[in-house]
Amino acid sequence: MTVARLSRWKYSVLISVFLSLIFATSTLSKAISFEELKSTILRSALVVPGWETGFSAGLLIIEGIIALALLMPFGKLAALYMTSGLTSIFFGYNLWRSYQDIRAPCGCFGILFKSPP
Repeated sequence: MTVARLSRWKYSVLISVFLSLIFATSTLSKAISFEELKSTILRSALVVPGWETGFSAGLLIIEGIIALALLMPFGKLAALYMTSGLTSIFFGYNLWRSYQDIRAPCGCFGILFKSPP
């Protein structure tokens, strides 16, 4: 392996581990404050009432899968696509929330960071 290829590989691994830690931390903190996540989703009117539990659990599962797949060489590319998709959805959700003037706290990292409404 050449020095340039080794350097690129090292940066690729560092970025993957960093993103994996972000998603794992987010998933764990949302799982700890699961009831708050459900109420935030319900107040934001993202899903019909009654579906917030399934939606919240699905979000946690998807984030957990992304966190694990970023650490596996064969799943890294798919995980990066899922990461960009989930980040785009999150960005769109925040734009929609500010446009609709929804006063629900973000709760993006559960108990770690509290975003004011």
